[in-house]
Amino acid sequence: NGRRAMMEGSTLFFTLLAVLAAVWLLQRRQVWVAVLLGAAAGLALASKHSAILTVAALFGACALYPLILWVEGKWGLFSRLTYAHPTESLRREENVLKQAGRLYGLLILAGMLAALVFYALNPAWWGDPISRAGDVLELREALLEGQTNAFGGYPDAGAALAGFWRQAFTATPQYYEVEGWGGYLAEQIAAYEASIWRGVGLPALILVPLVIIGVIMLVRTTSRQTPRPLRLLIGVWALAMLLTVLLLTPLEWQRYYLPVYPPILLLAGMGFSGALHWIRERA
Repeated sequence: NGRRAMMEGSTLFFTLLAVLAAVWLLQRRQVWVAVLLGAAAGLALASKHSAILTVAALFGACALYPLILWVEGKWGLFSRLTYAHPTESLRREENVLKQAGRLYGLLILAGMLAALVFYALNPAWWGDPISRAGDVLELREALLEGQTNAFGGYPDAGAALAGFWRQAFTATPQYYEVEGWGGYLAEQIAAYEASIWRGVGLPALILVPLVIIGVIMLVRTTSRQTPRPLRLLIGVWALAMLLTVLLLTPLEWQRYYLPVYPPILLLAGMGFSGALHWIRERA
């Protein structure tokens, strides 16, 4: 569990840093932000290979944003301006394309840096990185298959959905996965639960409504509190983590649900902020 804490702790830290850097990149489009994104993404991948799912979601969201602006311009504002102000329409379209080109260039820089950081920190990959990637996939598949055969996996999609609900919204801390380990950890568990650093859990009756409000804030096109680039990035990241954990988790082991906790808590925070804003406007 100490090994897992070091691995999962660094993975969560660097993936969240990558999320922050991706937000800044959409807002600022500066070289130093691309360098930060690349370094954070590379360190996240070096911490745990499964971070590739988060990294791919972030880079995909950043790449998608200029396309959304371009399509909106073509079929929305630009198409309306074509007849009355063709020069202004062309100027705005050229500006969107220019900003898109700069963003894509920075994404390429960040991607190359991420690959370099990951490669530098993984000597086992130095000889033949392509073969090592295949080995990792095979070993990961064999590990999950072995765990499922030994401990029993979800029998169907309904059981997987119920397990997701329990672990994402109603779970108490899971100190071990295998029956019989409790005797070895009883003293440490008691010390942890008696500590002021044991953490605080939110009841599902509070957490779920806050998450729902946060999702509404993400999809509202008129939301003034949260800029559209931020909403797009968080939305893609949260959806990717939710689908990944829901579809690919074979066992109800709490550590496999860790990737979905940050987006859930971020959505809950957005929901809390939105609720306060709504109350203040009507007070």
